[in-house]
Amino acid sequence: MRVSQLFAVATYVTSVLSCAKHNNHYSLKHKKRAIDPRAEPGETDWAYEFSYNWGRLNPDYHLCQDGTQQSPIPIALKQGLSLEHLIKEWNYPDEITGNFFNWGYGPAFTVQNEDQVWTQNPSFSFDNETVYLKGWHIHAPADHTVERHRSRAELHLVHVNAQGKERAVLAIRLDPGNKANSFFGQLPKMIGFNETDVSEEATLNHRLLLESVDYFDEFWTYEGSLTSPPCTEGIRFFIARPILFTSVQQMRAILGASTYSAREEQPTIRDWAIVTSSFHHKGQGPAGKMSCNSDSKYEGDERQPHVSMEKVDAHSPPETCQLMTQSGIAKAKLPWADLIIKSFFGGVFISLGSLFDLVVAGGAPGLRESNPSLVTLLAAFTFPIGFVLVILTNVELVTSNMAVMMYTTLQRKTSVYDLVRNWVVCYIFNLAGCLCFTGVLAWWSDTLNSEAMSSYAVTQAEQRVNINWWFNFTRGIGCNWLVGLAVYLATSSKDNLSKIVGIWIPIWAFVALGYQHSVANFFLVPIGMFYGTNFGVGKFIYQSTIPVTLGNIVGGAVMTGAFLWFLYGRDDTLATKTGQPLSGERKTQGRHVANSSGPEGETVTTASHGRSRRDDSMV
Repeated sequence: MRVSQLFAVATYVTSVLSCAKHNNHYSLKHKKRAIDPRAEPGETDWAYEFSYNWGRLNPDYHLCQDGTQQSPIPIALKQGLSLEHLIKEWNYPDEITGNFFNWGYGPAFTVQNEDQVWTQNPSFSFDNETVYLKGWHIHAPADHTVERHRSRAELHLVHVNAQGKERAVLAIRLDPGNKANSFFGQLPKMIGFNETDVSEEATLNHRLLLESVDYFDEFWTYEGSLTSPPCTEGIRFFIARPILFTSVQQMRAILGASTYSAREEQPTIRDWAIVTSSFHHKGQGPAGKMSCNSDSKYEGDERQPHVSMEKVDAHSPPETCQLMTQSGIAKAKLPWADLIIKSFFGGVFISLGSLFDLVVAGGAPGLRESNPSLVTLLAAFTFPIGFVLVILTNVELVTSNMAVMMYTTLQRKTSVYDLVRNWVVCYIFNLAGCLCFTGVLAWWSDTLNSEAMSSYAVTQAEQRVNINWWFNFTRGIGCNWLVGLAVYLATSSKDNLSKIVGIWIPIWAFVALGYQHSVANFFLVPIGMFYGTNFGVGKFIYQSTIPVTLGNIVGGAVMTGAFLWFLYGRDDTLATKTGQPLSGERKTQGRHVANSSGPEGETVTTASHGRSRRDDSMV
């Protein structure tokens, strides 16, 4: 199939799966922009699961790819300080009448304003500018993370200027607590995300919402953008520092009416730093008083998340595979110099782990005779340090890339040329790194300086070569199957400790089982040959290198890469079809409902729900 045909098919699939744009001005009859009641809702060509690639789908979305003030961004407790950008005036009446509905991803509310005279709406002021409430909607999970913590949901109060152009968003993070929240207690019964034609008029006291976060007494603020195409910039975000806690039942109702709607976090390239601000909203104390440190009255707040709804601290399988896709695309784009240097050090790190293994096992000859299984277990436990260094330093290892590049190539996110280029360059320079380490840091450094260690190195080399060809082939399969699973587990983890554990266990297993790793053998066999083995280079290549490499390809590319592609990559909606939930999700009526933290810096498959709508106004 030609490239143009493939692109057309991909665009069509994306359009079918695409999500409606957000709009907080609701038309009761058609749920479309009330500015033009005759307009038909348009089809979108984007979706949350492709947010990393929005800018390439449509030239009108170029800001999504090359903008410098994109949202959301990660928040830290000790970010910046300024005496500017303060919220100075609130004009929110006790009762606000509007329409309660579902915007296709979660609960939403729009202020009734038939004449579209925005200055009549509730308002607040900042930087000598007044903005007016248009409505609110909920994202699940939260768009913004604070110290890498992602709340279950995030409520956005969207404000416009006098001309009706979106200008500011008040963002409130939501989590389950131990008691009901009075604002959510007054909401009508939740409307499902597949009931977008349903609405209910409601009169709500939004002061209760603001009181729940002390009228934004402390907040982070930055100049950002819409979080959906065309990613228009110039939107001021105010993120309340305190979390609004609901009851467990209220949170379940919110999430039961929601589906995934969080964009991946964006690079923080901005004209001015994010600031943490504090002020007194009821005329008590000087206006514009600033918080000078990260200590807050909200620390130790008794409104803690309910223990029965603990956070899931790992990516789900579909999210993990989405991260693998991004990794494969990045590997395909590596410049030649970067690929070569990274591959060289990939070989160095694997050799380091292998040398550690030889020193531990070779230095205990008595224990090898009395309890060989224990020595094997202990020596195998030292070996994974090389793989940990490879993953955490983000260098290139051909065996792990066999799984990742096969997965993205089957997805048609990368080409066969990208796969071959990556594998060949990595293989050659992994070998170069291993041989360099063998000669300089093992042989010339005389690290194996005892007869027991050097003889053990010779024994290990001979056991890898003087063996049936097919044994090495099948052992290569088992090895790289476990290596691929180690990469998968590391990718699914959100912190380095979890990544290390995820890497360590499968690698420990393959070494203890005696499986063969082609790159590790580039160190283990040559170092044994330096000390004198009973075979030459030719036998090493034919009897070990070729079968182990082929086995590694089968284990990594087929048993891991193709396996994951079949489950989660061959169809953009396959995660929902297989019933596999996103992280912390629960299934409701056959659809996926986000119920916990989403991927950090990425997005995942979203369920489609009826006719798509297009609008640029919601963030």
